[in-house]
Formats: sequence, structure tokens, C-alpha cells
Amino acid sequence: MEKKLIFFDIDGTLLNGKKEVPESTKTALRELREAGHLRFVCTGRTKCMIPEQVRELEFDGFVFGGGTQVVYEGEDVTYQELSYPLILKSVEILKRYGFVYLFEGKDNIYYEKEAQKEERAYFSSFVKGFGSLAKIIEDYKDICASKITLVPPVGFTNEQLEAFKLEMRDDFNVIVHEAEKNDILTDGLIELVPEGTNKATGIKDAITFLKREQKDTVGVGDSNNDLEMLAYTKESICMGNGTSRAKELATFQAKHIDDDGIYDAMKTLQYI
Repeated sequence: MEKKLIFFDIDGTLLNGKKEVPESTKTALRELREAGHLRFVCTGRTKCMIPEQVRELEFDGFVFGGGTQVVYEGEDVTYQELSYPLILKSVEILKRYGFVYLFEGKDNIYYEKEAQKEERAYFSSFVKGFGSLAKIIEDYKDICASKITLVPPVGFTNEQLEAFKLEMRDDFNVIVHEAEKNDILTDGLIELVPEGTNKATGIKDAITFLKREQKDTVGVGDSNNDLEMLAYTKESICMGNGTSRAKELATFQAKHIDDDGIYDAMKTLQYI
């Protein structure tokens, strides 16, 4: 079989609800390498936010921050950063709408001190999990970030969301995660990635660098920040635990992550 470039999302695809990589997934990744395929992580997380249980799988490359950074064999291929004026403009709008927010960079993440007082369990626990990598914002000039993650205030309406998206559309790709409560998806999470940038553009940067073609690509994901990836790659695999929109775009629907979903998909599609 022709060797593929296979791009894996992390949360809900490589990591299950217990933040574990299933043993069958580890086996699939090992067999993919043995078969000569190149294995990439393609994630909304920035470089510093990659959990150790994913790093230790020794991927060939990474698409970080929803396409804002591409790394191959440990070296940067591309990286883009939010400008200071754009950070100031974004903060003014985010505060006006009542969001708590996280600026995400390749080395650190940044959050407002007052966000510690918010009664939003996901946000506070998520930030605390990064220890010293999480910096309280003292001066916006100190922020070195490529994207923003938001949690809307209680009672945030669809009308407010549409108004917010209109305000941000010239500067950002606004990714709204489906508001489904289960053991993997985050309820109400919104990501802001620079306009014109997404997981698909990151994949394009990777294959251009490697002098490969779109026909060689496979995308594996589960959520709404995977939509551009799943629409772009020649073969697109949605996990059984994926969102309805992700399933609609996929060319192949895998089993649930905890039901040997990745291993079964790789076997069925004859990549291993």
C-alpha cells in the first residue's frame, strides 16, 4: 500500500474520557510506523499543552494550535503568533461579552487573575492542570500566543453567540463545540484561531514541506474543531463518539474510542 500521512486529533480520538490512550490505539500507532506511514498529531492544543501520554508515543510530526504551528521531527516548519494590537482588541470584546478566556502559546498559556474566581469547574481545573506553564496576565505585551480558548458565561444565548461571531469574523475562525454533555466533549467551549488558519491549512503546510500530495492524507477526529481536517483529507475517519457534524463529513465512521475504534479503523482500511 502507498504510504500515508495520518493526522490524529487528541481529545476524544487519542485520549479517552479518562485521559488515557487505549492500548489498542498504541498498538495501531506502532503498526502504522512499522508499515511505513507517517503519523502526525493534529490538535487544537498548542505545543506546551500536549500531555505526556501523547508525547511518549513518538509521533513523526505535529500540527499544533489548530494549524498555527507545524513541527516535523522536532523542528518548526511554520509558526504564527497573535499580534499585540489583536490581543488588545480581542480582550476588549471578550470582556464585554463576559467570557473567561485562555491565550494559548507554544511555551505557555495565559489567563486573567479574576478568572480564578469564576465558578466554572472546567476552566479552573484545566488551567490548574498546567502548573507553572499557566501564567497570570500582568501585562498583555507579555503574551506570546497563537490562539484563544473561551468559556461563555452562564445564560449565554445563541443570539449573543451570533453577534460575537460577527465581531470576530475578520480576525478569527470561531469554532463552537457542540453543547453535548458526555465523558469526552466539553460543554459550551469556543476556540478562536486566526482567520484563514485551521487544521486543514496546517496539514497543507506539512504536506508541502514533505513534498507529498493531498491524496496521501488521512484525518482522524471527533469534534467540531476537526471539521476542516475531515473535509480536506483524502480519507476522513470520525470516531464513534464524535459529534454529528464530524460524522457527516467523514468518509469512514470508526467505533467508539474505547471500543478499539482506531485499531479497528486502521485494520478495516488496510493501513496495518
